[in-house]
Amino acid sequence: MPHHATSPSGQMREERSDGATGWAVRVGDDHRRVVPDPDVPGSEMHELVHADGIWAGLTRIEAVDGPQPWTPDQRETILVLQGRVRIEVDGETVADLGPGDMASLPAHVATVWHVTAPFKEFWVLA
Repeated sequence: MPHHATSPSGQMREERSDGATGWAVRVGDDHRRVVPDPDVPGSEMHELVHADGIWAGLTRIEAVDGPQPWTPDQRETILVLQGRVRIEVDGETVADLGPGDMASLPAHVATVWHVTAPFKEFWVLA
C-alpha cells in the first residue's frame, strides 16, 4: 500500500513496502531516513532496502577527511551520481569514476577510496 506524505522541504514523496513480495520504493526527499553511514565518517546514508541478502542505498559525502579504506563483505556495485572517486587496490588505481560511471567490486578485497566531494553514489551490496 503506498504511503504519501509531504517532506520537510515541501516535496511530495511516496514510499511503498510490501514484505510479502519484497518490493521497496522510495520517491522524494525524506530526511527522517537519513543516517550517518557507519563505514564512512562524515557522510550520510539513505537506505532503500536491507533484506534477503541485498543492501542498497545512496551515500552522500559533503567533506572528505583523507582516503577511506573499504573492504565490502559482499560484492558491491556502484553508480556515481556526483563528484569523483579513484579506487585503489594494493596501491594501484583500478577505477577512476565520475558521474554516470559504474563499477562492481568483488567481496573481501581491501580497497582505498580517494573521493572528491561533494560525492554521491547509489550502491548495491549483494
